[in-house]
Amino acid sequence: MDQAANGTGPTAAKMQAALTYASQQTHVPWVQLPARVFDTGTASFDWFHGMKVCGAGVESAPKNQELGLKSVNGTWKTSCGTGANSLLRTAGTLQSVGLSNIQFHAGGNTSQIVRASGGAGLYPSVFHNLSLYGGPYFFGNPAEKFLTTQMVFSGHWTVLGYKDTPFTLGGGDCSLWMSGYLNSNSAGAGGGKPIVDLSGMGKTNVGLMYLTAQDDWVGLRIQGGSDKGLAIFGGMYEGRSQSNLATRPVIEILGGSVDFFGPWVAQVASGVSTVSGAVHQSAGTAYFHGGTYHRGAATPGTFPFLYQTGGVARFYGPPRSVTGDAIVLRWKDGTSQSVAPPVNGVVA
Repeated sequence: MDQAANGTGPTAAKMQAALTYASQQTHVPWVQLPARVFDTGTASFDWFHGMKVCGAGVESAPKNQELGLKSVNGTWKTSCGTGANSLLRTAGTLQSVGLSNIQFHAGGNTSQIVRASGGAGLYPSVFHNLSLYGGPYFFGNPAEKFLTTQMVFSGHWTVLGYKDTPFTLGGGDCSLWMSGYLNSNSAGAGGGKPIVDLSGMGKTNVGLMYLTAQDDWVGLRIQGGSDKGLAIFGGMYEGRSQSNLATRPVIEILGGSVDFFGPWVAQVASGVSTVSGAVHQSAGTAYFHGGTYHRGAATPGTFPFLYQTGGVARFYGPPRSVTGDAIVLRWKDGTSQSVAPPVNGVVA
């Protein structure tokens, strides 16, 4: 390990020198990390137009750091701060940037990996095959959303060991994991914080997110104005297991306009003051196109799939129940509707 504790040691200096060289080229090259633990301490680095950083090697496999397996392409370790002191940061609009095949390790609970705020943020950008272990935040933070336009998340992602919301995303015209996979398992007491917060993100398609919302975490939170159209395809939003149930809604809709196509929603506790349905809606417009609901072993069939206190929801065919129960919908006027599963029929 060749990093000084104050963040200005040899490794941080090497990274800054490489980025400075790349930024001065007419055709910006990739900056490639070595195949080892690359610890830049408390140092932060500024994005620039065309900046691209990749892990060692051309391509890499999934990176599950919690399993203690050998890394296939090295690790970028940091103990930086958050917001303006994030590892990679900008407060203005920058174009054509990307990260690929890197596993980040954030020491303690102090580090945010990527910051983009002010104006349009990053436009456009590609983030491929990344992982994070530890730290509070990956992209953005609850006080300052990560702003982007034409962003692509692709490849296999694993995000574990965090202590706060790893993704707070805003902007539009994006494709998130439509050709990829996000595996994220909460850690420690969540206190109702979301794992993924799509905070005013619009005109965006979202693909496969596997959000395990145990330990009092919300899985997915959606908020924004009525113009913020989202399309969410599939995904798994659930507690840990049939006996270790989520104690918050695994999907929480606070605003916006969203279509869900075939989500898997499962393993949410009943009889807990912090949750009244697998999905909570207090505002916005939500459209559900099928899907599957698997209640917890101790969760009664009367527990609502949707608990609504505001907004508008429409079901174009209710979710299928794994246990064969009717799907219960609790509407904002206090009434409940029980929708029996159709047999050789169609539910409008």
